[in-house]
Amino acid sequence: MESSAPVILGVFDTPGAIGACVPVQGAEQEGDVYWFSIANSHEALFSGDLDNPTIANEIAKVASMREVRARDIWGVVKPAGP
Repeated sequence: MESSAPVILGVFDTPGAIGACVPVQGAEQEGDVYWFSIANSHEALFSGDLDNPTIANEIAKVASMREVRARDIWGVVKPAGP
C-alpha cells in the first residue's frame, strides 16, 4: 500500500488522498484492509479510470491475496453557510 498509493494517486488529475486502514479490531474478517480515497467532490472522485494500465499494474501486485467484497461511497454532509 505504501508504494502503490502515491502511484495510483498520480494517475488522477485532481487533488486528493488515498490510504488504507488496517484495523486492530472491528474488521469484518481478520486481515481485512480498507482502502479509502478523498477528493474535493464526487465528480473528482469518480473521474479516474480504474482500467488505466498504471492502476491495473498496481492492483495486479496483490491479485493473489485480493478479494473485493464490497465497495461503499460515503460523503460528508456539511451545513450550508454560517
